[in-house]
Amino acid sequence: MRKNLLYVSTNDGSDARISKELRTLSEHYDVHFYGFMRAGKNAGAALAGCKSYHLAAGSPRAVVPLVRYVLTVAVELVRYKDASVHVVNEELLAIFYIFLLRKWVVLDVFDSIFLRMNKPGEKAYLAKRILYWLPQVIIVTDDNRKELLPKFARRKSIVIPNVPRMAKYPNKVATREGSLVIYYVGSLSKDRGSSFIEKLLSADERISVVAAGWIYDTYTSNLLDHPRVTYIGVLPQADVNSRIASDADYLLAIYPLHNDNNRNASPNKIFDSLHTRTPVIISTGTYASRVVEELGIGMLVEEEGEIDFDDLSRLLFRSRTSFCFEEHVLRDYAWERYEAILLSSHEQRRSSG
Repeated sequence: MRKNLLYVSTNDGSDARISKELRTLSEHYDVHFYGFMRAGKNAGAALAGCKSYHLAAGSPRAVVPLVRYVLTVAVELVRYKDASVHVVNEELLAIFYIFLLRKWVVLDVFDSIFLRMNKPGEKAYLAKRILYWLPQVIIVTDDNRKELLPKFARRKSIVIPNVPRMAKYPNKVATREGSLVIYYVGSLSKDRGSSFIEKLLSADERISVVAAGWIYDTYTSNLLDHPRVTYIGVLPQADVNSRIASDADYLLAIYPLHNDNNRNASPNKIFDSLHTRTPVIISTGTYASRVVEELGIGMLVEEEGEIDFDDLSRLLFRSRTSFCFEEHVLRDYAWERYEAILLSSHEQRRSSG
């Protein structure tokens, strides 16, 4: 008889990392998923393997949907007394803290509230001591983020990067003389790439953009109406990467440097870049940019106000075929290498933390 596992997040299951985790966990557990469904969206294939899923209609930032969600999850936590619980990010751990006592809890930190507050390491120690005491395992996305945990929490932390599954992607189309295509994917917002894209489009009419992912502001909604921007919606990571592999000249990864969360952003798009053999345009001053520079797989750009976009467009055209992607590096960063680690995190053993 398979054990129950409750997966608690504010997503609808379509997030690239969540969908991979659900697929892996569902092969070994009866997974019950709890999240939020935005109006007009489809839960998608990511939830197909789950034993059950419960999606609150509306935004987690709205009071009524949040209250309904909290009540639903609280009841389920009481119902499944012996279930293992997978919680995404510290906010949900805090909300359900009392209901998670005496359970096997895995905290999966995608987007740390403490880093958004510029409180790395031992800062905000009391709050971290209370929150991080509860889970038996803490998952972070890279070694850098592990080092940003307080020392006591590192002892029970593991690293599972947000890498794609291995796949046979199509070959890149021949370089198009006189045109250049940039893919802008993931969380789409003004300061995560939309403003950068608008300025680049204004600088060079030969550049076009394909966007995929979640729209976070009106500025981005307006950008997607631009005649040289094609929005393809929210698609599975493998589908987007297949398009990137065949069509993209560059993949965009812009991070504003106003908080520790962005400066220490996990190099998710770098892994997509490696698998699709597509150079990345990335903000300098981030942890991820150091990885790009070390591997030689992309172009580092300054903060938006310091960029001459006319010069940048010429450089993008001139450099797009000058990057090399090593096969052995690709194999090192594949989801299949980390599935066993994820599964072992839910083995209910005596915690060493």
